[in-house]
Amino acid sequence: MSSSKTVLINSENRQSGTTSSFSFYIPNEGNSYTHALVLGCNIPVSYYLIQEPYNTFTLVEEGLNKKIFIPEGNYNVNSFRKVLKGLLNTETLHSWVYDVIFENDYAGRATGKYTYTVTGFTSSPSFVFPEDGELHSQFLF
Repeated sequence: MSSSKTVLINSENRQSGTTSSFSFYIPNEGNSYTHALVLGCNIPVSYYLIQEPYNTFTLVEEGLNKKIFIPEGNYNVNSFRKVLKGLLNTETLHSWVYDVIFENDYAGRATGKYTYTVTGFTSSPSFVFPEDGELHSQFLF
């Protein structure tokens, strides 16, 4: 007669190692087991959408360059918009006023893109992205 046992394994209760690579002792209580079956597994997100070293871009205003660092983290379209708008207004070299808009009109036409506006400028600013990484896609370019 075979017996079965359900064991909950949590990396926080590990015998040794780290939360991502660990050893866990399963007591056999006098039984011999020939195989194990995973009934369920929860693995939290282990990487950020925005992460170093792919979290920088250059803001160019009237020929002057300002490197901007976006904090590492996971963002949705609205939280990224808010962080980006704050960084642009904090890091501007000429006290220009930036806005980043994401139209969220479920009843009408939505572009799925950000609209960038700036006031107080004499020549249009630009964003320059590094060749490596995909930060430009977070800007919805």
